Amino acid sequence: MGTLLVGWHAAAQEMDPAAWLLGQMLQTPFVVAPDEEPADGDDASITFGNDTDAFAETVKVRYGERSVCTGVLVDLGHILTAGHCGCARQSTYSVEFTVLKDDALHRFRGPIAAPPILYRSFDCARTAGEQPGRDLALLTIDIERDFRSTDGQAVSIAELGAGGEFGARPVAMTSMLAVYMTNAVRLRAVGYGKTEVGDFPVRRQQADINILSYFCSTGRAARSACASFREFSLSNVIAPGVKPTDTCSGDSGGPIFVARPEDAGPPAYALVGITSRGLAGVQNLPALPCGGGGIYTAVGHSDVARWLADNGAQVTFR
Repeated sequence: MGTLLVGWHAAAQEMDPAAWLLGQMLQTPFVVAPDEEPADGDDASITFGNDTDAFAETVKVRYGERSVCTGVLVDLGHILTAGHCGCARQSTYSVEFTVLKDDALHRFRGPIAAPPILYRSFDCARTAGEQPGRDLALLTIDIERDFRSTDGQAVSIAELGAGGEFGARPVAMTSMLAVYMTNAVRLRAVGYGKTEVGDFPVRRQQADINILSYFCSTGRAARSACASFREFSLSNVIAPGVKPTDTCSGDSGGPIFVARPEDAGPPAYALVGITSRGLAGVQNLPALPCGGGGIYTAVGHSDVARWLADNGAQVTFR
């Protein structure tokens, strides 16, 4: 993500933004620009976002020759990412934590310990858009092996994931139903994808994006298939003074968080989804496959919980 883009649709230009957004939440049909289907794969990053040293559990996933995705630590031995980010050979993968320590950024990189585990029936020969609701993969980390930084430091995943001086810790998950019940209207995206100028950022990016559909209850979002109650969509209505914040190339597999108020102190954040793909039939930024909004795999339902448990991930649900 770079500066996250606030996505917009042609139908929204001459409509009150609040009324349009409410209509989308209720799944009201609307007219969209006839853009082509966005490519799936490395096609989700944050545009018009901002640098953040928070969310240190969000990792950069490198694989293949030059591909980049994002992932999130869900327990000390596992990274959750997008299914289409889990289709390369194990030997080509590395996971990189970027943490702030002693007022300096440190990047700790290590391999994965086993081939990526794809969500049930996810097929790497097909695009994520052709199999909505299944775009998840689990990466296994060797908890006995150190992660090494470019300046020669070595730390274990237990040290990285314990919070404390490194700030990273496994995330808790929650459901979109819980989000809906709290009347939340926007969610926070975090990732390492391209910015609005087409460059990959040095630091993590974050941005808040409006909820377009909580549950994809009609099975569609814009011109994209969207799995009912297995996915949700986000998009920002363009308006004077508002930037088209969106996820984009390299943000695939990255976390979508909801803020949960605490009795004291700042809000806690819970994981509600994983970045999957861009919306089809929307107007994007020039020369980029993003800006108009995206589709995200919901993680807070029983099928995902069983799949994670079956593969050894000990995840906390709220």
